[in-house]
Amino acid sequence: MWPDVLELRNWYQTLLGKLVRRTVRQEVSSLFPNGDTQECILGVGYCQPYLPLPTAKRHVFLATPAAMGGLLWPKGQKGVTLLCTEVLPFSENTFDVIFLSHCLEFTRDPEGLLEACWHALRPDGRLVVVVPNRSGVWARREKSIFSQGHPYSVTQLHQLLRRQNFNILETRYALFFPPVVLRSILRFYDVFERFGRQWRAPFSGVIITQARKDVFGMRVVRSYNKRLPSIVRVPAMGKQLKRR
Repeated sequence: MWPDVLELRNWYQTLLGKLVRRTVRQEVSSLFPNGDTQECILGVGYCQPYLPLPTAKRHVFLATPAAMGGLLWPKGQKGVTLLCTEVLPFSENTFDVIFLSHCLEFTRDPEGLLEACWHALRPDGRLVVVVPNRSGVWARREKSIFSQGHPYSVTQLHQLLRRQNFNILETRYALFFPPVVLRSILRFYDVFERFGRQWRAPFSGVIITQARKDVFGMRVVRSYNKRLPSIVRVPAMGKQLKRR
């Protein structure tokens, strides 16, 4: 079930949400183009806390699933937000980077969503995914927004991306501090983050994976309508058709 966009917005305005925004944004900001070259970026889900702002050369768009609801973004500028279904309404080879946040863990069809991202990316385009870590405490704490949806382990996420023809470039971890509201603990959040990154601890709150679109001469396309029976010709029967 998709969360409400107002719930996400209000949570990111809390003290815990602000620390999450600051911490995760430090990790993902270096994965976006610096804006000096012509780039086109798409964010899918609730990406406002982490997406870079549009510039003269960096075109940024935000696609929000209709079940989640949408907000105008960015403030004070021309809106670049649109509502869509889980099937992205974009032509092939459109974007250089697609960023998924508060998205993959909620969709009922992760394979279909990633396949739509594959088609919308340009050759050699990159996909950046942020998902809750299954082994982290953030996925088990009700006060955490990452306790909703389907969390992933690193192995599960990598296997899912590879099945949809993405090459894994790197994986990062963030949110090593506990999801509590005690200021006496949160004031040391940067200490938790430095320790966790140094030891690559498996109990981080989120997994951040960057993958590249893998282009083949031919690729297998799965059927979206699994109930539709296939019809094949039977050589011995000539004009007759047989369903299987």
